[in-house]
Amino acid sequence: MRLSLIPHVLIFFLLILSLAMKPSPYRWLIWPVITSCVFAQLYNNPTNDPRVDALLRTALLAYTFVASDYIILTDVQHELHQDGWHEPISSAPMSVRIQWAIELLCNPRGVGWSHEPKSALPPRPQHLTRSRFIMSQLSWLALYILAADIGNTLTVHTCVFTKHSVPMALQPWHWRVFGVVLFTMCSVSYISMIHITLSIISVGLGISDPQSWPYMFGKWTETYTVRNFWSRTWHQILRRFLYSHGKHLARCLHLPTGSKGSALVQLFTAFIISGIIHIHPAETRPMYFFIAQAFVIIFEEIIITVAKRAGYTSLSKLHKAMGYSWVLCWFTLSIPGFLDAMIESGLVDSPFDIGIASSILRLLPKHTTFSHC
Repeated sequence: MRLSLIPHVLIFFLLILSLAMKPSPYRWLIWPVITSCVFAQLYNNPTNDPRVDALLRTALLAYTFVASDYIILTDVQHELHQDGWHEPISSAPMSVRIQWAIELLCNPRGVGWSHEPKSALPPRPQHLTRSRFIMSQLSWLALYILAADIGNTLTVHTCVFTKHSVPMALQPWHWRVFGVVLFTMCSVSYISMIHITLSIISVGLGISDPQSWPYMFGKWTETYTVRNFWSRTWHQILRRFLYSHGKHLARCLHLPTGSKGSALVQLFTAFIISGIIHIHPAETRPMYFFIAQAFVIIFEEIIITVAKRAGYTSLSKLHKAMGYSWVLCWFTLSIPGFLDAMIESGLVDSPFDIGIASSILRLLPKHTTFSHC
C-alpha cells in the first residue's frame, strides 16, 4: 500500500468509530475531521492510473455524504437496525457495535436493514443453499466477464472511446447510440463482476447468507421511463444518502412531506449530489448530465399526468416500446458530454481484455471491419 492510500483507510476507520461510539452530542465533531481528510486527499493520484484514481476519488466524495448522513442527519443507533434485532445497539458492548458499524457501512443498499428500499431493489435469492448460490453466481460471473471482454474489444476496434476519435457529442447518431449501449454494457459488467465476486467470497466464508445478495441491477424491462431507469433498474448504492439529504433539505425549507415542492427538492438534491460525486477535476460536464436528468424526469411526469387525464391509465406493449425508445434517445442525447469528459480523462481506456472476443475477430475475413477510426 502506498503512503497516499493511508488517508482512505483512516477515513473508513473514523466512520466506523463515529458509528460505533455511544450516542453523544459531540459525535458531530468527527464529521469535520473526515471532511478535512477527504479534501486533503481528493486530487492526489495514489496509483497514477486514471481509472483507479477516479474510483478512489468517487469513494472519497461518497464518504463525505455517508458521514454527513450517519453522523449529522441520522441518529443511527436509534433509527437504523438489522431485521430481527430488537435491542438498542447502543446498549451492546463496543465489540458488537464495531461489528454492527462495519456491517452498516459495507451494506450501502441497506439489504436486511430497517432502511432497505424493498420496492427499489431486485428480489432476494430464495431457497438457495450456499453451494447452489455460489454455482449460480459463478455462472453469472462468467457471463459478465465475457460481456466485459466483448465490450472492451468493441471499444478498441471501433475507436468509440478513444482520445483521438471525434468527440461523442459530434459523432453521427448511430455511433452515439452504439456508444451509449456499449458504455452501459461495460459499466453493468464491471459493477456486477465486483458485486458477484464479493458475494461469492462472503457467502463462501459464511460471513453472510445468499438472501443478503440480490442482483445489483433491476429489470431492464422496467426501463420505459428515465425515472424508472434511475430508481429501479440502475444500481441503488447511493440511494440512502441521496434520499436522506434531500429529505432533510425539504424539511429545512418547511415543505410538507409528500408535497410536490418536497418531491422536487429531493429530486434535484439527489442528482446534484450525484454530479458532485462523479465530477472530475476542472470538469463540469458530468454535473450538467446529472442535473439534466432531474429536468427530464419532471418533463416525463408532466407528459404522464396529461396522458392519464386523457384516459390512458394503463400501459400497453406499444406504450412500453415507445418508452424504451424514448429512454434510449434521451441518453443518446444527454450522455455524450459526460462520456467525452471521461474519455479525455482516460477513464474509459480499455481496462479489461481476456482475449476471447479479440480472438474471434481475428478469425473474421480481413475486409470485415466495425471501425470508424
